[in-house]
Amino acid sequence: MSAGDRVATTLPPGLAFAELLHALPRLGATLVPLNTRLSGAELRWQREDCAARLLVEEPPGGEEADLSLQTHVDPDAPHSVIYTSGTSAQPKAVVLSYGNHLASAIACAWSLGVAPDDRWLCVLPVFHVGGLAILMRSALYGTAAQLEQRFDADAVAAELASGAITLVSLVPTMLRRLADAGLTQAPTLRAALLGGSPCPPDLIAWAAQRGLPVIASYGMTETASQIAALPAHEAIAALRKPAASPPHEAAPHEAAAAGRPLPGAELRIAADGEILVAGPMVAAGARDPDGWLHT
Repeated sequence: MSAGDRVATTLPPGLAFAELLHALPRLGATLVPLNTRLSGAELRWQREDCAARLLVEEPPGGEEADLSLQTHVDPDAPHSVIYTSGTSAQPKAVVLSYGNHLASAIACAWSLGVAPDDRWLCVLPVFHVGGLAILMRSALYGTAAQLEQRFDADAVAAELASGAITLVSLVPTMLRRLADAGLTQAPTLRAALLGGSPCPPDLIAWAAQRGLPVIASYGMTETASQIAALPAHEAIAALRKPAASPPHEAAPHEAAAAGRPLPGAELRIAADGEILVAGPMVAAGARDPDGWLHT
């Protein structure tokens, strides 16, 4: 293996994945976590598309190799290649640098704060930027990340109620399943980041009534995770305000706001309503010639 090589992996969330994630930059290599929910043909396409030299399917074993490790990681060098979800078009590879991840982690720390005993529960796929960001942030903060291989509503509800978890990242469907599972309290939870899609108002109200610190977040693969956040009580207030735009522009189940930009992120609304993003967390290859990410 040489500097610049791309290493694809289908490892599940866990220690071996975390080791690979943090070891490859020391070798000058780039991690490409593949979407394990894809078909064999789709996985082959992703591996060929990203030009991965190696595919890691099992935790590395054997004797430790005598390799020269980098002591300094170039913040502009490729760190990881994440594929977009492909909900509106063919999934595309987004190259994120270490600097992108670092800027995202700093912005999140300014927004949420960092406590020495933080424990971030990760139930999102690590091939998704939301799951990968938890591992990156926790390593940079020096705090704990607890990775689950799949989302089990009863098990997650029990973890949150146990008092062991301080942070969790969810999508609205997961929060709905936690409500159905009877979650009533999460005594040590400081924040539950909610992203991936708009959150229905009734679900936001349910969380607020139970004192669950839900924070709606907006972001994308190209921005190394969230770039805007909105606490539940502010989301409820926004929903009560008269609409500032024609009713047909927002579905009735969608929140009326996505929050304020995180530190370092700059947002602009173009004349046609498109959201434009700039900042150190934006992947260089995703920016248009005008310097903005056209979402």
